[in-house]
Amino acid sequence: MAISREERLVRIHTHTKQERMQVQNGVPHVSEMKEGVPVLSSTKEGVVQYIRYNDLLYKNVMKDSSDISDVVGFADDGYVKFGNGLIMQWGQETSAAATETVTFPIPFPHECLNVTCTDYDNGDTGGIAGVTGIKTLPTTTTVIFSCYDGADTFFWQAIGY
Repeated sequence: MAISREERLVRIHTHTKQERMQVQNGVPHVSEMKEGVPVLSSTKEGVVQYIRYNDLLYKNVMKDSSDISDVVGFADDGYVKFGNGLIMQWGQETSAAATETVTFPIPFPHECLNVTCTDYDNGDTGGIAGVTGIKTLPTTTTVIFSCYDGADTFFWQAIGY
């Protein structure tokens, strides 16, 4: 069920998930937790995320920022690989044809989960009326976009593992 714009604004401007999440001390009791709602706790192992699922307690030991194992190219095209297997990639392409194939800087070992793009037109000060969109769903190595012919460039981001 869709929510109204007013309801969406109330959700945005009240509390976000990150603001509600607090780091507690010690291991929480399963009975005190809500199903599927994570709890962060400070323990001897460090910061641990606990989740209750089917009355069982699951834990994930969080690592510090050194968990980023590989970062390549904080420029026009690049990627970052995290220790947990998540990969974020980004780039920009010139909108020179009706369709453009983007080859990711590195292949996703398993799956590309999501791709987004944003058009840019150097001479347009009033906003772009058309959009570039996904023509063919992404593979682990590429995605094909249908390009808006009024845009000079589009910027893309892909997330996968």
